[in-house]
Amino acid sequence: MIKYSIYRIALLDLKPVLDLIGDLKKEVKIMAIVVTVPRDSALQLRLVVGTNPVTGAPIVQGKTFNKIKSTAIDQNVYDVATALVGLQKYPTDEIRLERESQLTE
Repeated sequence: MIKYSIYRIALLDLKPVLDLIGDLKKEVKIMAIVVTVPRDSALQLRLVVGTNPVTGAPIVQGKTFNKIKSTAIDQNVYDVATALVGLQKYPTDEIRLERESQLTE
């Protein structure tokens, strides 16, 4: 014959679990979901405009084209950039696409 009541056994088994749940309730923080909103980008051509006479390092200046739509496809932006490179007086060192995003909840 079992001398312990079901209630007492259940209470003994659940006490550590209930204590853990109580501790977790104190530690849990509700985090917001972050949404990334793309904004307009900028296309930058890095042009080699000369050479430093002392060090021999190239002198690079940037020419920036703003308001590139966030929906523009990278290949299309690159194609336009290469067309713009042909119109420049100086050789191009690098083509950059600088993207900007806004983070919100």
